[in-house]
Amino acid sequence: MEDSTIKPIIRREVQAIIFDEKEKELLLVTKSPIGKIGRIGEHSWRLLKGSVQKNDSDEKGALEREIQEEIGLLPYQIQILENVYDYKFSHSEPVRVEHFVSVYPVKVNKSDTEDIIINYVRYKSKELSGAYWYPSDRAVRELFMDNEKMAVIKFLEKYNFKS
Repeated sequence: MEDSTIKPIIRREVQAIIFDEKEKELLLVTKSPIGKIGRIGEHSWRLLKGSVQKNDSDEKGALEREIQEEIGLLPYQIQILENVYDYKFSHSEPVRVEHFVSVYPVKVNKSDTEDIIINYVRYKSKELSGAYWYPSDRAVRELFMDNEKMAVIKFLEKYNFKS
């Protein structure tokens, strides 16, 4: 039974819907296994996500850092648009953690960045084991997490973005 006097750990997180406007595709990633137990969604297609850290200027700064750390793209290679969706989730093992996630579309030029992403994920990323460009309609079906599916649907509606 959970002790209600213990305050939960609060995590602010940012998530990217990385897209190529010309090709009408979204970049999905797979997480690398951690430890013997692994983690939820391991080896499943996901949107890139990470925590906002104390030294980040703001959410967009956190997203720039996460994108550079996980897929190797620099700030000048991306364009972060306005937030399209927010969601929260929590878990309680071993302590209660509440995650508050803000989702941002991130525009990239696939033809200029595809080799960078593939090589970075293959040889340098410590968190990801794969990255793949999907047509937008298929990307929704491939995503593992329902909150991520909803975020992509909101993005597709807002920007009239269809494959």
